[in-house]
Amino acid sequence: MNNQLEFKPGSVVEYLYSNQLSIGSILTTEKHLTLITPTNRTIKIAKSRFLPWIGPNLSLDMPRDEVLNELKKINETRERISSQIDTSELWQLIHEEMEECSISWLAEILWDEPTIDQIAGLGRALIEDKIHFKFLNSNFKVFPSKTVEAKIKQLNKEAEEERLFSKGREFFKALWEKRQNANTILPDLDKQVEQDLKDILKKGISSPDNKSFQKKWKKLTQDIPPLPHLPLILAQTWDMVPRHYNYLLDQADYSWGNEWTIPYKDVLIKLKENVLKSQQKIEDIPFISIDSASTKDIDDAFYVEGSDETGYTLYLAFAYPVIAWDFESELNKEVTKRASSLYLPEGTSHMLPEEFSTDLFSLHAKEPKPVLIMKIEIRSDGIISNYELIHSWTKIDKNLTYKEVEQLLSQGGNKVFESALNIATKLRENRINRGAVIIERQEPVIILTPRGDDYDIELIQTPQYNRAQLIVSEFMILANSIAARWAYENNIPLIFRTQDIQLPVESRGIWKDPVKIYGIIKLLSATTMETIPKPHASIGVEGYAPLTSPLRRYVDFINIAQIDRVIKGKEPWPREKLESMLPYLNIRLQEANKIQKYRTRYWKLLYLKRYSKKKTWQAIVVDKDPQCFTFVLPMEQLLIKAPKNLVKDEVFLGKRFRLKFNKIDPLNNQIKVQKIEEEKWKD
Repeated sequence: MNNQLEFKPGSVVEYLYSNQLSIGSILTTEKHLTLITPTNRTIKIAKSRFLPWIGPNLSLDMPRDEVLNELKKINETRERISSQIDTSELWQLIHEEMEECSISWLAEILWDEPTIDQIAGLGRALIEDKIHFKFLNSNFKVFPSKTVEAKIKQLNKEAEEERLFSKGREFFKALWEKRQNANTILPDLDKQVEQDLKDILKKGISSPDNKSFQKKWKKLTQDIPPLPHLPLILAQTWDMVPRHYNYLLDQADYSWGNEWTIPYKDVLIKLKENVLKSQQKIEDIPFISIDSASTKDIDDAFYVEGSDETGYTLYLAFAYPVIAWDFESELNKEVTKRASSLYLPEGTSHMLPEEFSTDLFSLHAKEPKPVLIMKIEIRSDGIISNYELIHSWTKIDKNLTYKEVEQLLSQGGNKVFESALNIATKLRENRINRGAVIIERQEPVIILTPRGDDYDIELIQTPQYNRAQLIVSEFMILANSIAARWAYENNIPLIFRTQDIQLPVESRGIWKDPVKIYGIIKLLSATTMETIPKPHASIGVEGYAPLTSPLRRYVDFINIAQIDRVIKGKEPWPREKLESMLPYLNIRLQEANKIQKYRTRYWKLLYLKRYSKKKTWQAIVVDKDPQCFTFVLPMEQLLIKAPKNLVKDEVFLGKRFRLKFNKIDPLNNQIKVQKIEEEKWKD
């Protein structure tokens, strides 16, 4: 040990300095030893810093040059000895018996009478070997097998990572160059490095803010501009993902299509069997559904009897997918995570397994289906006098489209549809009187036609079937408000959508003007989900518990399930259980809504980009502030901001212009106005 070593002038010693082993010869011995090093430096070192071997002794009478040469020779000898020692073999001999050893004891295993150079050479090798030994308190700690295995594994991992970073940097740089020049040849990769790089790009697409990913990403992309969505750009260049890849799905961990159901194949077969076994007597009501022609997941239908003189009985039927459903199952966890169906220009991905959404529970005409029936008594003034909730089975009489219903209303003489329109009109009037804000604006339909790895894009305005759509929208709002009323009157917790705010009286009504719509939307706060009924101001109802789309939205699915428990005489889920669901449901619904919103905007911006060199775009000023104007493109239903300096004349809200764009980046949701021209144009 250091305090047992005899330090005297001329002695050769070794020490650690900045974690590096150094050698020197003692010049003087005081509180601190003064040394001379092979580089002819004179330094002072505390005795506690010296390694536990000393010698040989150099003569004090030797000239300085000879001392330096001798130190260099000793250092070279010890380096040579150190390089010839296999410390792993030494560890194999002793690790099962020893936990800590002195350098002299270890040296005697290798040599009968070890010299000071051999001891020092061994010491150097042991200090260098961080896997098997650790220099500690003048002795060497011997690591056990588990520690050595872990250290070897970590070193191998680090070596692989360094290899990955070296190869990856070169490859990613080549990928970036290939994006600029398609003729760029990519370097060859072995299978493991290729897979690792693909995994990193996938992680970058799905979790770009992940700290572990970011650490690797910075090392791999040192030679590439730090662009937003760079992992996606490189993955597309590498043909890992297609052009126009929907990265939002990855970031939301939302599985597109129906392949997510494969692990549940046997569960779904059994569930279907149990549903069919539960069939009851068919309720003989000639229900009619009204949907778009493309709708496959039909989840509501209606029938109406009566007149203004006698009052009306309105029957509403809703899909009932909760039969035989196991809410503790892995399938339910996956459906909860999906939270909502997605209806995007490129297709539809259903919340439930597709065969359930579009077949087993979809209300196809002439097929027996389980349903929740609302029987609602309505006075001639549109006020609800009574209602009843029933679980039954029925056969929908007809599946009609909005277009077909509109035609029947135009022809006249159809009592059911005329009564339905009369009820819907009064329901809307009553809501407006209670403060409802009804915004009517027509979203264009985005038509994508595949062409190779790309799409042709069209934005079209489809015909509006206002009366048919009024019937459906008002009946759905009525059903959701009655569900809230039922929950309140029976003290049953449901999940309610609320907007408990005070709106100015002048905001109520039906709004079509873009300027008015923009101003009113700024007044509206976001809705919240709660387990206690509260008003929904902009809808104009005292409570709103969504249940009309159980095939498409998990909140509706849960509310139907809660009603099902009560109807069947089971104990309802306690409020605490529903409240515990809300944080996760809110997150998942926000993710789904983000996909729906930004993916639709992506295609609209891409459409503008495709035609921006050929045409200008109709726009209306809906807002202005000191720096910029806000325009709405009425046909495309897009909000665009532009700096005020592009317009020289006075601008008022509602003024109409034509916009020309010079930079549109759909991926990054960016659009820049190049020119603004005033123009009078007709609606």
